[in-house]
Amino acid sequence: MKNIKLLCSTLMFLLVMVFALCGCGGTGDTASNEDTVSDDSYVAEEETTTETTTEVQLEEQEMPENEHIFVNKFDNRPSKVIVENPTDTAYYIKFDNKDGDTMFAFFVRPQSTTPMYMGVGTFEMKYACGDTWYGEEHLFGENTRYAKDKDDWVFESGKGWTLTLQPQVGGNVSTETLSEDEF
Repeated sequence: MKNIKLLCSTLMFLLVMVFALCGCGGTGDTASNEDTVSDDSYVAEEETTTETTTEVQLEEQEMPENEHIFVNKFDNRPSKVIVENPTDTAYYIKFDNKDGDTMFAFFVRPQSTTPMYMGVGTFEMKYACGDTWYGEEHLFGENTRYAKDKDDWVFESGKGWTLTLQPQVGGNVSTETLSEDEF
């Protein structure tokens, strides 16, 4: 789809340039017409460049190592969460405090188990998941899926959780879909 959009934008730009160079496509004074078409071709070129730049920024990157920590705002991490991911999807998981600040965020590769030590407190668990990694800013690109657990996670010293990233009958995590802005 991206390639088709880029191809259409490029063809439109070339068509505008051909009309501008040959003075075709209008009526009246040729010099006046060329000026007008030339201005339009500049706008078309600018729009094409903007679209292309956005797409170029999303370069696929190697997935981070399992257990890679992106954010850690804890001095102590006496609690634990074990994340089991039997799926073919990668996850960026984060725990936000009641003010919405991300306190801890880490990466879970597909087909892996990830033990992570956490700080204590009550947190909202959110995740982004996908198949192709574009870096921390873009996560999994336009195909990123976002969600959160409807319930808070309470971490206490010496205690922990096990999270299995696969729907289960009788599971204890109830998620809701989020938009990118809500994430």
